[in-house]
Amino acid sequence: MKVQITAAMFDDPHPNNAHIPGVEYSPRYRCVFVPTKTGLSAADIGDWIVRVEDGSLAVVRNDDGNDAA
Repeated sequence: MKVQITAAMFDDPHPNNAHIPGVEYSPRYRCVFVPTKTGLSAADIGDWIVRVEDGSLAVVRNDDGNDAA
């Protein structure tokens, strides 16, 4: 499973079907806080949240510099 963080995740009415349980979405800061194996990690618009093989979540940064929104 992987989900890209988009501006729509903060603009759409809640609950949003793209939201992942256990992940905190902050419309004020327009980022999400993801519990990972190494602690809490922030993901910005354009970044990806992925579920790795052991079932934990990880943040993958959007390296191309383009937002998804």
